[in-house]
Amino acid sequence: MLFYQWQGIPEAMGRIVALAGLHGLEGELEAAGDAIATEARTEPAERPNQRYKRSHRFSGSWKRSNARRTGNAVLVDVTNDTPYGLFVQGDDQAEVHQGRWKKLRSIGDGQRGAVRARVQGWALRTWRGG
Repeated sequence: MLFYQWQGIPEAMGRIVALAGLHGLEGELEAAGDAIATEARTEPAERPNQRYKRSHRFSGSWKRSNARRTGNAVLVDVTNDTPYGLFVQGDDQAEVHQGRWKKLRSIGDGQRGAVRARVQGWALRTWRGG
């Protein structure tokens, strides 16, 4: 009888368990959330002869939550609790802000590749055991 046993099976199973447990992914997603919040805080340039004095309340109200596990996922929220935020950077953006303030959806879409790279990097480091 000819018999072959692959020696890496227990090691591979341990790596699969580590990946499935999502351990360490929290930090990557929190960093991604920080990048989104930082971009969302960016204020447009003042208009020529602008009289309005900015309070910076809106731009200073962006927050990133700590990562949390929900089922088999790790979630991070990027929020702004000002009552007018939807009209500044939301999907219902007021005309006066269009073309000046980036919509949050656009920021998130623009960060998608960077988030994907972070998750892939975490997965490779986890698989390699480091």
